[in-house]
Amino acid sequence: MNILSIVGEAAGTIIGSVAAAAVLCWLCWALFKLVHHPEWGAPTLLIMITLTCGRTVLHSEFLSMTFIFSALAAALAWPEGRAWRADHARRKSNAYPGAAMWK
Repeated sequence: MNILSIVGEAAGTIIGSVAAAAVLCWLCWALFKLVHHPEWGAPTLLIMITLTCGRTVLHSEFLSMTFIFSALAAALAWPEGRAWRADHARRKSNAYPGAAMWK
């Protein structure tokens, strides 16, 4: 019974930290998407994680795993943010009929 509680706690920590990391990455993406620069969310998140990891606050396994998963997701989301911005700029320039004349 003791092993089941350990396995359950570990699974809960992993699933919870992945969910928290997903929410944190989505929040950074959404906030920087408002200013049309979602690619800035990943470096901002990485800087926040680096500053927090430098302190002795990370005695919690949950926070440590959340920061690790957030860093991985931010590294993967950075190129996607740049692609979103390039596509958004392309669609915005094609939205106006006279846009080709001003290029």
